[in-house]
Amino acid sequence: MAAFASVNPLYWIGVCQGLLGEKIAVLLRNSQHHEEQLAAINETFRMVRSERHDFLKHVSALHFMLEDGRSIEAKKYLDALVDNYEETNFSIKGERGAVAGVLHQTYKRAKHWG
Repeated sequence: MAAFASVNPLYWIGVCQGLLGEKIAVLLRNSQHHEEQLAAINETFRMVRSERHDFLKHVSALHFMLEDGRSIEAKKYLDALVDNYEETNFSIKGERGAVAGVLHQTYKRAKHWG
């Protein structure tokens, strides 16, 4: 124990600063990663919320077409609508929020670029 007492206190302060610096660097990297995940989650939530809002308009349009006797047009409209929702469901099905967000964004980019 006497050996520790003879070491300059500034040495121990330096050791503590080094350890704290490493810990802070790890925390900053983790924070950045979480911010990226949050952005992906928020974008996916925004997209799903927008689709839910649009869904009611689509139901109303389908209802009008069916009431007006335009069942063939309603079927074509519904087929296109289902294809669009399957795209979203494909990229987010069974995934955690962050993973779903990244997958959905990647899927959209891939589809855009062919």
